[in-house]
Amino acid sequence: MKRPNFSLILGSVLLALILIIMLFPQLFSGKSPYTLEQLRFLVVDDKLEIELAPHPPSDDFPLGSDDYGRDIYSRIIYGTRLTISLGILIALGRFLLAVPMALSAGFGNETSKSIIKQFNTVFSAIPAILISIIVLSLDFFSGLNKSASILSFVVVLSIVGWANIGDVIHERVTLINKQSFITAETAIGKRKLKIATENVIPHLAPELIVLFFMEIARALSMLMQLGIFSIFIGNLKIIIDSDNGTLVFANVSFEPEWASMLGSSRNMLHAAPWALLYPALAFFISVLAFNLFGEGLRSSMQKKDSAVIPFIRKLISFNLIKSFKTSATSAKIKLAVFIILLGGIIAVQSIFSNAKYNFEIENPVDLRSEQAIISTVEADEAAEAIIDKMKELNIEPLYEEGYMQEYDIDKTCINTAQSFVIHSGNTSLEFEANKDYSFISTGSFNYTAPVYDASKDDLYSLSEFSKFDDKFVMINKSYYSDSYINYILSQIDLYSSAKGVFLYTREDREIENYILNRSDDMFILNISNTLSDTIKDNIDENITVSAEIKNLGTSGNNLIGIYHGEGALAEEAILIGMRYNYLDKDGKDILNFNLELMRRLCISFENKRSIIFLFVDGTLNPIQNGIYALAQDFPYTSSKVNVFIDLTGLNSADFDEVAFSSAQAPFTRQFAWSVAHQLESSFEKERIETAELATVYSNGEYIFTEDPEKNTLFWERGIATIVINTEKGGSRHNISDIGRILLEVINKNNY
Repeated sequence: MKRPNFSLILGSVLLALILIIMLFPQLFSGKSPYTLEQLRFLVVDDKLEIELAPHPPSDDFPLGSDDYGRDIYSRIIYGTRLTISLGILIALGRFLLAVPMALSAGFGNETSKSIIKQFNTVFSAIPAILISIIVLSLDFFSGLNKSASILSFVVVLSIVGWANIGDVIHERVTLINKQSFITAETAIGKRKLKIATENVIPHLAPELIVLFFMEIARALSMLMQLGIFSIFIGNLKIIIDSDNGTLVFANVSFEPEWASMLGSSRNMLHAAPWALLYPALAFFISVLAFNLFGEGLRSSMQKKDSAVIPFIRKLISFNLIKSFKTSATSAKIKLAVFIILLGGIIAVQSIFSNAKYNFEIENPVDLRSEQAIISTVEADEAAEAIIDKMKELNIEPLYEEGYMQEYDIDKTCINTAQSFVIHSGNTSLEFEANKDYSFISTGSFNYTAPVYDASKDDLYSLSEFSKFDDKFVMINKSYYSDSYINYILSQIDLYSSAKGVFLYTREDREIENYILNRSDDMFILNISNTLSDTIKDNIDENITVSAEIKNLGTSGNNLIGIYHGEGALAEEAILIGMRYNYLDKDGKDILNFNLELMRRLCISFENKRSIIFLFVDGTLNPIQNGIYALAQDFPYTSSKVNVFIDLTGLNSADFDEVAFSSAQAPFTRQFAWSVAHQLESSFEKERIETAELATVYSNGEYIFTEDPEKNTLFWERGIATIVINTEKGGSRHNISDIGRILLEVINKNNY
């Protein structure tokens, strides 16, 4: 009676479980391994309690949390892929170095023998772990991103560990070369390379396979040891104290990886033993699994009737068809079952991953109007459609009066017709609105006049205004601050009878504008650099500028509602800001995207935190933007809003890149910081290029310079802000890609 190979059976079961977890981590945990919750506000018996991380094991945290409030269970589950893959890559790297060197040494190459010997001598005198710690703790390695960090670990740990395997393989090759069948092959004139591939490697292969699995276990053990010394993938080394000029770092890895869990929890043995115990247990089980599987394979391959060597010899001959035909029927069945299972696993993973977060607009809202601009009937119709959708989804209003927050705006208008023409000799040069020029303020008029080029004047010492009378005045904005430009404009309006002002700048920026300040006196235009150069070339010619306007109302309406979460975290909220103004079909598509995102977030997942949906009015003009009014009368406790995801800058449904910024989601706002890093990582995974929004650093925080309205909730209410914008002029990606990413990231963080 055959004795069962318990090592192989148990090792296979454990490795199969590890493989399934690596492929389908979402089946085992729906939580995000990235979310940081150092501080939790819990309502217990109608009393507010504050809980500080590390959180002990509970229903919310099955294995507890670390000192940053990250769920240990989900980090172990999601960390399986990265940790095990790293162990496999290190083992593979060692074998790629060891096998060629050992074969060469086994066939008598003295240089290869010397290299193996010297490496073994060095790493016998100085432990490999010590050299690894010294090298990988250098600033160059610790500051690398995830991909580069993985590569550096693989290279360094392969170099320090390959010689031991090389020595073992060298001895084995030497023994095989002494066998009579090798002597016979040499006698008939076979070359060494052919002997190595056809005779030595097939006899060596069973041992190599066993050694490979054993080496994975050794690599994992080394990663565990490095983790204890805070050497792990993606060590962020965040500064937590800089008093007296001395920098104190917190060793934190954003990526879920078992060694980083050990490294960041090594000082928590007494306060939170679970933070150290469970990652160590994961390492132990994995190392045991690979060792058991390796031992089981050794026992199986050493049997006299083992067909491994003949099979490998056929495989190396690259005659796969012949090998398959001559194989036993049982072997063919096993291979077919394996291929079917592997294909099934890949297919299921692909379907499961795509189905849950697939983003399609199923029932777009019928928006009859071609435009919806602040304070118009069309905007009111769009607002009614949004409110109807909120009611349908059981989203409750946050204001006592309902979903709307009404706010006052200055006198505004839109152009219904406009033109800009330079009369050059017998020809007329006509220019395009919102490309070559755009109005800032205007009324209905038609003026023809020459231009006075004030770009060469010193407007700081301006005292004579009569030279501007009955002319258009052209000013270069780049010489003056915005506040002084406003002062100059007021002085020209007050002391001259200028027809209007052209403002241009050296900066190459879009100048489109749709919502205008209404003026019965002097109009103001932004013009492009190209147009300013053309005007200078025709400085003695007359220009005709005309506009017809439609006056808008005097108020805007923000829409805001809350979808309540369930459980102890329901008081905490994720705020999502969107726009409902639009100018064209592209804008309609974005509004329907916003409504579909809201619907999916409400019906697809079980939300622990509440989600606040904000539809902002006046987004077509920063001056009329409703975000300012919202900041003045915010209807929710700001400290309970974990993050504000600003989508009001989604200007195009098709795009090449996103403008993305987490500058106002610093590490001190840990939930928002974590969400921002996940979004950035998802964009990278989806191959969506990102561009940073322009910022300046002031008083320890960042300020958006080109989109000042986006600073409002962070600076006025202290709400951490993440900004995602898209611009027109691209086609590589569709807004549905952003929807899929947002669904996944928000869901994984809303527990």
